[in-house]
Amino acid sequence: MKRYIASDFHNGNEVSDYDRVMGFLDLVEDDADEFLILGDWEELLWSNLTILTTVNPYRHVTEKV
Repeated sequence: MKRYIASDFHNGNEVSDYDRVMGFLDLVEDDADEFLILGDWEELLWSNLTILTTVNPYRHVTEKV
């Protein structure tokens, strides 16, 4: 079983490297049996779901997860 664990996916005060994040999520989709999301990622997801589900590039990452 392959397990991928991610943490600290957050945008902070600067624009995150969304190409890198999406590349990682593609790898997880293709290769992982289980994906665990920890830490700041959860805080980002729960901080403002309206923005995360409607505004690019956040929407693309949220849809992928």
